[in-house]
Amino acid sequence: GNMINSLQSLPSLNNFFIDERKRKDRVRKQLKRQNENSEERTARLTSGKLHAREVRSLENDEQRNTRLASVKHHVQEVRSLENDEQRSARLTSIKHHAHEVRSLQNREERDARLTSMKQHAQET
Repeated sequence: GNMINSLQSLPSLNNFFIDERKRKDRVRKQLKRQNENSEERTARLTSGKLHAREVRSLENDEQRNTRLASVKHHVQEVRSLENDEQRSARLTSIKHHAHEVRSLQNREERDARLTSMKQHAQET
């Protein structure tokens, strides 16, 4: 009886092997497809990364340009303020100088006047 049972189970065993082979083929194809997909995905991600990097570097350039422009403006403002201060300082020192010159002239004139008065007094 056992012999007959095992013989009867042969076709189903055969079917099992056929199914197994089909399954392995299917798995192999799936893996192949997945590998291709992962390569494509990698390529896509890589190009995405490159794109992102380019965009970022462009943004950086723009930001840097903006920053540089604002720095230039700042420098110009500082320079013009310095110029104003220097001009004020120069004008102030010129005023002081003129004042000193005037007071020296006054002193010299006074001295000259006093001297001439003394001489006049001595003569009389």
